[in-house]
Amino acid sequence: MSKIIIISNTSWSIYNFRFNLATALIDNGYEVAIVAPKDRYTSKLNQKFNVYNVDIDSNGINPIKDIKTIFELYKVYKQLKPDIVLNFTIKPNIYSSLICRYLKIPCISNITGLGTIFIKQNFITKIAKFLYKIALNKNKSIFFQNDDDKKLFLKYNLISQKNNIDVLPGSGVDLDKFKPSPKVDNDKFIFLFIGRLIRDKGISELIEASIMLGAKYDNFKIWLLGELGVQNNTAISQDELNGWLKNDFIEYLGTTDNVADIIAKSDCVVLPSYREGTPRSLLEAAAMAKPIITTNTVGCRDVVSDGINGLLCEVRNAKDLAGKMEKMLNSSTEQQRLWGGVGREKIIQKYDEKFIIYKYLLHIKNIQNYNLENYKMKKAAFLINSLEGGGAERVVSTILNNFVEKYECYLILMQSGIFYELDKRINIIYLDKSENSLGLFKFLKLPILAYKLARIIKKYKFEHIVSFLYRANYINVLSNLFVKHKTIINECSMPSMRCKNGGRPNGMINKFLIKMLYPKADWCLSNSYVNMMDLKNNFDVNKIGYIYNPLNIGMIEKLSKNSIQIHKTRFTFVTVGRLIESKNHKLIIEAIRDFNADLWIIGDGCLKQELQSFIKSCDLNDKVHLLGSKENPFSFLSKADCFIFGSNYEGFPNVLVEALACGLPIISTDCQSGPRELLSPSSDVNFYLKDKIELAQYGILIPIKNIEKMKEAIKSIMNDDVLRQSYKEKARQRANDFRVEKSIKLYEEIIFFN
Repeated sequence: MSKIIIISNTSWSIYNFRFNLATALIDNGYEVAIVAPKDRYTSKLNQKFNVYNVDIDSNGINPIKDIKTIFELYKVYKQLKPDIVLNFTIKPNIYSSLICRYLKIPCISNITGLGTIFIKQNFITKIAKFLYKIALNKNKSIFFQNDDDKKLFLKYNLISQKNNIDVLPGSGVDLDKFKPSPKVDNDKFIFLFIGRLIRDKGISELIEASIMLGAKYDNFKIWLLGELGVQNNTAISQDELNGWLKNDFIEYLGTTDNVADIIAKSDCVVLPSYREGTPRSLLEAAAMAKPIITTNTVGCRDVVSDGINGLLCEVRNAKDLAGKMEKMLNSSTEQQRLWGGVGREKIIQKYDEKFIIYKYLLHIKNIQNYNLENYKMKKAAFLINSLEGGGAERVVSTILNNFVEKYECYLILMQSGIFYELDKRINIIYLDKSENSLGLFKFLKLPILAYKLARIIKKYKFEHIVSFLYRANYINVLSNLFVKHKTIINECSMPSMRCKNGGRPNGMINKFLIKMLYPKADWCLSNSYVNMMDLKNNFDVNKIGYIYNPLNIGMIEKLSKNSIQIHKTRFTFVTVGRLIESKNHKLIIEAIRDFNADLWIIGDGCLKQELQSFIKSCDLNDKVHLLGSKENPFSFLSKADCFIFGSNYEGFPNVLVEALACGLPIISTDCQSGPRELLSPSSDVNFYLKDKIELAQYGILIPIKNIEKMKEAIKSIMNDDVLRQSYKEKARQRANDFRVEKSIKLYEEIIFFN
């Protein structure tokens, strides 16, 4: 049996943050030993694990004490002979890593926040950086809790890209333990602070802000929950706390092992910390659907999006914090409920403790080389109608082209024709080769194709099928009646809108099938938050998540530099999309009529002839150009001056991200769903414009089907050079949020390890 050591600077932290990880390791056949200083949580750990107490001074800089710690750790490691060591907190990361390096023991370090020494730039910081650089050099894996900390370590050359680096959002949250509970009717609004009572947590600013707020309101209380008198040079003293408690609205709750009960009784959780890894208190609060106020700093802003699931304030700014607390205090119950609900969904998507544990198990198995070759050659099987063009089709080709280096990849199609380039190592199987047929005929064929898919699953011994688009999703779920497998379906549009606009009987049939089949899938993935919530609220789908479409931003930037055979003489707008009614190209064509500008339309579809006639009837042949489908649309995008989008509804419009990657300013309808998430990420994604334009963070949004507002947006982007340049400068910055690597990792984890 393989032996694993888990080491941290307190038994308290292992009990509260790593207990379930240690339990999962035992459940997976490992022997687990805990190494930590003795405190009141040691006895609780001893009930399940073998605990070895070593004195680790968490904040002191006494070299004699630290040398003694290193010597004691060395003796324990020599005695236990572990196969792998998991390091947590700064001194174990450094000292344990050095010992493991000497004893040739593989280890994984977890950078759980950079702590006080990285906040203050001094001689101790330089020593810590030097020791980190030596210690981490030979680590088998290094986990960071956020991208900012990872970038900081790379910037200071403390680690290199050669290290096996991954971002793991904290210890995760037990979603069964921390879940929404009925709102408690308090006499006063409760702001809850959870954390050690140290200044680096922003508690001084919280008290100052509370006193400001108390001068205007008497309908709130501040609850302080956390340890007093900790070993930290910024710790709050008992005398200071006593002074604060002279204010009637401040109450100290001490410590508790049942944080969930306290969170349930509060109305809002506040953490004005200076810097965090991934703050566990905020994860737990969000999991319980509580709105949050925290600082716009590393770690905290990963959990809270300003105005989406809470409010962000400036670091070390009590006045700004007081303003945000006042805003929360005066917000409606419905607004607080909305913020809390969004927070809960974010935790489900990104911070589920089970996901964190899977990542540790995966890295441990890879380090030990357990069946590594078999792992690399697992089969990845994808099902889609065809690969003839379209956003979902591009997503599938992108995933497979990225998977093929690690997995044996299969693409199952129901129609012939492949538009997107595929790696030659990808195996193609045809479930059916019929061309487009009537909707009723497609409906009747569903059980037949499901049976055929089941036979393919048996033949190739597929453990899962990942499907995209309605028809493929229906067949995937139905095939489970014939052979059991993991069903992962992907919904690439807003189903309620699609069914509503699908006409009868197609809309009614799809609505029935989605409600009947989608809830039976093991995973139902969407490509935007709004689409995910549509599935949950309108179709009772609960096993859900969302992954933004993977886009190869680097490839797009490279292809955009290719030359094109088209003469550009004036300001040029470009749009890309199938020529179908929902894309509403007529809106753009009519709007462009009054301006000295050209419009390039890239794409093909059933409305091509109708649009040609419309352009001719408007006498716009010299302005509007139907260019057809292009294998490389990016070279056209990069040569235009602005991307324009008139769609009535979307799933996740890939083309907007592609336009951003090409450095284009964007005008888009504020349709359901996608454009607002992309262009105005800090706004309420459930809000849609009705009668005005919005100069959003990354582009201009207008109401759907509103030609006058489209004209207003066109005028703004053409005449305002500063606005246009501002959007161009921010475009690629936003596009980087959708780099293929992020989405591919999530797909890989859900398909193979969740």
